[in-house]
Amino acid sequence: MLWCVCVALQNQSLSCEARSVRVYRDEVDSLRERAARVDRLETELTRCKERLNDVHFYKSRVEVQNKSTQTECSSCCNQCFLTFD
Repeated sequence: MLWCVCVALQNQSLSCEARSVRVYRDEVDSLRERAARVDRLETELTRCKERLNDVHFYKSRVEVQNKSTQTECSSCCNQCFLTFD
């Protein structure tokens, strides 16, 4: 009879441990999913930063072109007005 009680207590202890293992396994799975999401978001953030740098580069190029065009246009217009006088 003592042996049965001992086995029953051990069985109960193992059942509790098995439940704890399942809870921890679920937590590990959840953390793995979150880590994978973080990796994807970090990759997307890197791509967005690169695109933002490209946008700044092209914006500055457009500004330089606009100034150049304005300068060319104003000198051309000045010449045109001089010929009409």
